[in-house]
Amino acid sequence: MNFNLFHHCHQLRLALIAALVIAAVSRLEAARHDIHIGYCRAVVLPTVVSGKVTYYKDDFFAALRQHQEEHQQKAIDFYSYLNQHLQLQEGGRFVPLIVDRYGQDESTIWFTFKFYFNHSRQSLRLTHSSLTDLHSDQLNITNLTGLVETSGTLSASQPSLQLELPR
Repeated sequence: MNFNLFHHCHQLRLALIAALVIAAVSRLEAARHDIHIGYCRAVVLPTVVSGKVTYYKDDFFAALRQHQEEHQQKAIDFYSYLNQHLQLQEGGRFVPLIVDRYGQDESTIWFTFKFYFNHSRQSLRLTHSSLTDLHSDQLNITNLTGLVETSGTLSASQPSLQLELPR
């Protein structure tokens, strides 16, 4: 009788473990995504563009690893990758990117940034091509407010927005 009770408890434990493993695998499957989207929200002020970009963390780190291999970098370099894919030009001149902060949660990673420009020209060009080197269907939704109110869904074939500044 004790053997049957022990055997029954053992089977229940195995069933519980199997249920927990299946639940964990299901959560991992749910965390995967078929859509490749980045998001940028920024404000354009008289001499600065300031904003935040957000990406799916798995996509961003895969693109970062690819960038690291292509550029033969020994260490992961967020700034090098972002500097190549998040750019502001004023009159054809690249404005230096400043990354203020970054953070992450379970599924996303985000960066805040600034570009200080001279306002010597009437237009700027903002390029947001992050992750398009990894996923050909990557879309970077970009919304700008302030002196320039515009938005766009940027992609590998259309990675930039032209920003016309008021006089």
